[in-house]
Amino acid sequence: MNRHERRRAAALGSRVQGEAAPPEDMGLYWSVMRRAMAEDESGRRGPYCQVHRAIMGARRLVLTKRVTALAEDLRISDLGVTIHSFEMGVPHPGTTWMEWDAAVEGRNPALPHQVPYERVGVLIEADDTGHRGQIAVLAKTAPTEGRRADATMAPVVMTFDLREDFERPASIMAPASADQIRRALAATQDPTTAELELSVVSAAAMERRFGVVENPYLAATLQESLEVGEGRWHEVYPDLLHTAADEIEMTYDATLALCAFIVTRTVAVETIEVRPGARRRVPTFGIDRTPLGYRIIDLPATGRAPDGRAIAFAFCRTGQGGV
Repeated sequence: MNRHERRRAAALGSRVQGEAAPPEDMGLYWSVMRRAMAEDESGRRGPYCQVHRAIMGARRLVLTKRVTALAEDLRISDLGVTIHSFEMGVPHPGTTWMEWDAAVEGRNPALPHQVPYERVGVLIEADDTGHRGQIAVLAKTAPTEGRRADATMAPVVMTFDLREDFERPASIMAPASADQIRRALAATQDPTTAELELSVVSAAAMERRFGVVENPYLAATLQESLEVGEGRWHEVYPDLLHTAADEIEMTYDATLALCAFIVTRTVAVETIEVRPGARRRVPTFGIDRTPLGYRIIDLPATGRAPDGRAIAFAFCRTGQGGV
């Protein structure tokens, strides 16, 4: 690293990864790349080719387990403060790829109907202010008997409007009322939210800031594979619409990503810049160097780790910083 690079890294509160293997890899990206290569070899540039191309042009971030746990803590504690902070914790303008380990500390285990997965990622495409856009959620499924680990993505994406004077974004689903959310929480008996009436009111408010639309990367493939003819797949198969996002916890992971932006703007974080060509710990299909650069976001190893309640109120006071 030359003098200019060292000075730039210090200004960013970051360091540049050298030849040694980085502590975190873009494991989900590699699964997306494998599916994209399979599509390309078959002569069909399908949804994963499109997603792979979007990731190549995106700002790429990898969250460590400590940052992910803090974002999850923020997501489930003081939910009302968190939601009202979203308008300040907006994503970066343009396209951002963010991924993390699915084993999030504090997260309830997957339900029987949900797909077990190892890593989660979001492809956020925002306008030039970062306040409006869409979030596609992808996951790397865990290997099971007779099935290898592979990339998958939800057939719907979350739309958002995080402006103070927001308008309900486009959606193919009506927003849930506070009563509907209250009944759903009572049925799940989830201690992280069901015990708080504030969570019900705040969740209903969040419903008005977010919508659900067809995943533009998957729409044509679903229309063809489901053989729905002139209609839309979600109109012909409404049950699929209501279960698809839940199977890989789309809402949870999309909002966790937004909480991660709040975390990076509120507490001191360390960024490790991994350059293209960095050595990988475990090669994938013979490739032992990373083809794309990315940033690892971590908490400093020293000092007391903050909690979700503290950073929620701290962010409301400051709203500064970010990576």
